[in-house]
Amino acid sequence: MNAGKVKIQGLYGLPKTRTVITPETIAAVAQFFRRHRGRVLGLTGAGVSVLSGIPDYRGSKGTYRVHGEYLPILHNDLVTQHASRQRYWARAAPNLIHHAFATLESQKYLSGLITQNVDGLHKQAGSQNVLELHGTLKSVKCLSCGEVESRDNQTKSRSVGRTVMSTCRRDLTYEDCGTGHWMPTVVFFGGNVADSVRNQSYQMVDDATGLFVCGTSLATFSAYRLVRRAKEQGKEVMVVNFGETRGDPDATTKIEATAEDVLPQGGHI
Repeated sequence: MNAGKVKIQGLYGLPKTRTVITPETIAAVAQFFRRHRGRVLGLTGAGVSVLSGIPDYRGSKGTYRVHGEYLPILHNDLVTQHASRQRYWARAAPNLIHHAFATLESQKYLSGLITQNVDGLHKQAGSQNVLELHGTLKSVKCLSCGEVESRDNQTKSRSVGRTVMSTCRRDLTYEDCGTGHWMPTVVFFGGNVADSVRNQSYQMVDDATGLFVCGTSLATFSAYRLVRRAKEQGKEVMVVNFGETRGDPDATTKIEATAEDVLPQGGHI
């Protein structure tokens, strides 16, 4: 796929006003978690990492909205262009939203969490049952021999994003690969979610009774189809996002706000 031919889809509208966050609003969110305690599935997107300094895509200051000509990094770009690879080696720390989800899980409200984000911040905050729908930047894969290892280990001994000449090995019984590019184990535009990951995401929806969606416009079908699946099964869907989402017609409840406005902190529900 040629980057010059990519068209960004799903630049959903921003609301003129936010939902007024009242004690009743907070209570409605808390009641959702109580109602489905132990069987709430979280679904998050780029919006939950904005407080960590990572820009989102379709928010009020999102990359696609601010930079109208911005083109996403495609799978083929990552493989062939060193400059594209370098753009993905950033670091950030978990914010209060990530910590809130980790606490909700530890307090037995969440059954699991599916995130479209590749930053690893949910796991860093302490969430355990996390499915990274689009992969993670925390590990890298050699495109020639398939070797996968921690990014931290890889950066200690290799020039990040460059061709590996003598140290890419599958294991001690193989000779050095010698030609491999390392790329993050993430799904880029032009790539596909693995069947095993897609099936696991379906199972997580099937096992839940309530779906809590936040920080995402659900523009990617890999995420939206989970909302649609939950609705088809008659499950309660709460969407918290400042701005229109693809899943608004499927939501039982929509709150025009950001997750930090409504998520309980410290596990107090």
